[in-house]
Amino acid sequence: MFRNFLEKLQSAPDEKKKFWMILFTSIVMVILVFLWLAYFNNLVASLSRPSNIAQVQDNGTVAKSQDFSFAETVKNSTAIVSSFLRDRVNDLIKFFEKPKEYIIKP
Repeated sequence: MFRNFLEKLQSAPDEKKKFWMILFTSIVMVILVFLWLAYFNNLVASLSRPSNIAQVQDNGTVAKSQDFSFAETVKNSTAIVSSFLRDRVNDLIKFFEKPKEYIIKP
């Protein structure tokens, strides 16, 4: 069945070959991205398990902390990276704004 399909595809015009190539590539990319996100979500969940310890509140009731979600992790990571980049840009601006000292030897 698959062999017959490939033989038909080999003898098909280039437009049809391009269509099938784009279709198969898109399907494979969607599957790979989905698997990668599922793996990443599982990895983040496994790394955040120690923080899911039940906490005792002041009134004696037990409250469990909420799980970290993929979106929260991406949001926090983006905030950390943007803060780091902002600090580096500010340092660079301060470097160019401070007065320069030149040593002139006669």
